[in-house]
Amino acid sequence: QRRRIPVLDPFFDRVSMLLWPRFKHVCDANIRSIKTATPKKLGPVDTSPHYVARRYAELVSSVLTLHGGTDSLGVGGGGEHMLMQTVQQLRIELVALLEKLGAMLLHSKDRKVFFINNLDQILSVFQERRIISEEVQRFEDLLTQQRELFAEEELRESFPRLISFVLQTENVMSQGSSGTGTGTGKRGGGGGGGGVSLDEELVGNLVREFSQSWRAGIQVINDDVLAYFSNFRNGMEILKQVLTQLLLYYTRFQDIIKRAWARPPSFVKDIVSTATILMEIKRYSRTF
Repeated sequence: QRRRIPVLDPFFDRVSMLLWPRFKHVCDANIRSIKTATPKKLGPVDTSPHYVARRYAELVSSVLTLHGGTDSLGVGGGGEHMLMQTVQQLRIELVALLEKLGAMLLHSKDRKVFFINNLDQILSVFQERRIISEEVQRFEDLLTQQRELFAEEELRESFPRLISFVLQTENVMSQGSSGTGTGTGKRGGGGGGGGVSLDEELVGNLVREFSQSWRAGIQVINDDVLAYFSNFRNGMEILKQVLTQLLLYYTRFQDIIKRAWARPPSFVKDIVSTATILMEIKRYSRTF
């Protein structure tokens, strides 16, 4: 077509009519294989990437590369409707299979780590093959979602009382209710514009507990990320996300105190400044 030689068009049309049905049959067989796979027969499962994810990524990368979905060929990641439907169905079944494999792990956090590591491996293969396709964006969205879930669970393990207090108290304040966000009925020294009374002793204990343990908690988070994620780039992004989320929670905790007490309470001297926490976060980001 580029050279305006149409004489071979009928030949290529006949080849395509022979090729596409066979290609569709092979793709359907792969989809059925993933859909009907028995997780227990696919080998042991831990938090590391499963070989099924690697095989899927290699297959889809090859299909999209042959189709022209690479920047090296200068072609976008569109394509024939049948081909894109097949690739989409492969992704749906692969994600469902990963969920089944992850369900074999006992702990919720391990299941999230398993999912993140497999999604990261798939995206790494796509990046190596320079794939440009909507499928890449779908997996990036899934990875972002799983990272957020992991960050939340990691913080709940490291700072359970602080996170629980912030969420419960914010909920009470948003409803404009009186009473405490922690289930206690004691009146604090404040009662500012937040429409909620807080137990000063309880909040003071939370402040002092955090001031004594926050550095150790960040170290635990860092150690967990190093242990769980072998891809350093992925691990660094997750570490940043967890520590940034911690800083946001602590900022919200400080806002609650400001709203609940018209005058600074006695424990205000023990509050760790956000600037101090931010400096610690930057230190871990540099050394990861």
